[in-house]
Order: sequence, then structure tokens, then C-alpha cells
Amino acid sequence: NTSFGKNIQQGFKQLPVATRRSTNGLGLILFAMILIILPWVAGRFLSDAMTTVGLYMLMGLGLNIAIGMAGLLDLGYVTNFAVGAYLVGLLTSQGPKGIGGGVFNLWLAIPLALLAAMLTGFIFALPVLKMRGDYLAIATLGFGEIIGKLANSDALEKYIGGAAGLKLIPKPYFFNIEIVDPEQFYYVVLVAVCLS
Repeated sequence: NTSFGKNIQQGFKQLPVATRRSTNGLGLILFAMILIILPWVAGRFLSDAMTTVGLYMLMGLGLNIAIGMAGLLDLGYVTNFAVGAYLVGLLTSQGPKGIGGGVFNLWLAIPLALLAAMLTGFIFALPVLKMRGDYLAIATLGFGEIIGKLANSDALEKYIGGAAGLKLIPKPYFFNIEIVDPEQFYYVVLVAVCLS
């Protein structure tokens, strides 16, 4: 019922400022506590699902800058995500296609992947700088499709594994704790979302 919600909002607005602030603070603390204990209560499957949701939230937060703040309808935003993800895979892989040689761990590879994704976004933005609206959307969507086709093609198979992808990517460590469970990955993604 919308009138019930409006009545609650009106009542909340009529509270003194100090009471509203403390109520908001208490609500944020309660929400943070729920987020912290949620993976251990929800279980393995839901923790994995929440981690995937968190990854999409990260992409959505980045896309909000392009569309929401800059007003650019960029439908090829996933190209930056793909470049960053593949570079992390290449740098950390201990398989035959890995270029890091086992030197890079996840935490060293992430800053390099961020720079590579930014550079890719800059390079892809150069030809479409003057475009707006639907034309920009179509051009950037084309970039997204090109990256997807290239990643799965035989042309780059010897570098990034084609449809089979990269193999022998080790599990990340955080202070000598191997992150293997979905519950642990959930916290890594949660921190990244909060930072973003």
C-alpha cells in the first residue's frame, strides 16, 4: 500500500534531526551486520549467487558514471570488463598461456588490469568522440560484440585460449589465507563494491 509508505515517510520527516540521524546510523549498522553474516547463514549456493550479483553491481556502478553522470549511452562497457578480466587471467595463470610466469598474484595483477581496461576504454572512445545518443550506443555495442567474438575466436586462441579460456589460474591468497569458498569470495566482492 503506497499510502502506508507515505505515512511512514511523513512521520520520519517530522522527527527531530538528531533522531533521524541516529535512526539512519542504526539502520546502516544493522544493514552492514546483515551483509557480514549473510553468506554464512545463506549457504554456499546463495553466497555464490550473491558474489555474481556483486560483480554485476561493480559493472553497474561503473556504467552509472558513463550513462548516469556523463550522459553517454555506452553499450560496449563490457569490453573494459573483459580486457581487465583476461589480463588478470594472463598475468596470474601458471599454464602455458600465462605471461606472468607465476610472479603475479591477484593483488598485483588487479592494478595493471585496471590500467589496461582504462586504456582500452580510451582507445575505443577516440573514434566515437563526436557521437551521441543512438549512434554512440550502436558503435559501442559493436565494440562489445567484437571483443566477445575475438575472445572466443581461433585468431586469439594461442594467446587467451579461445572458447576453452585460460587454465591453471591459482586461487588468490589474502594474508596466507587461500580464498576458495564462495563465502570468502563474497567478502572480496563486497569490499570492492563498497570501495566503488
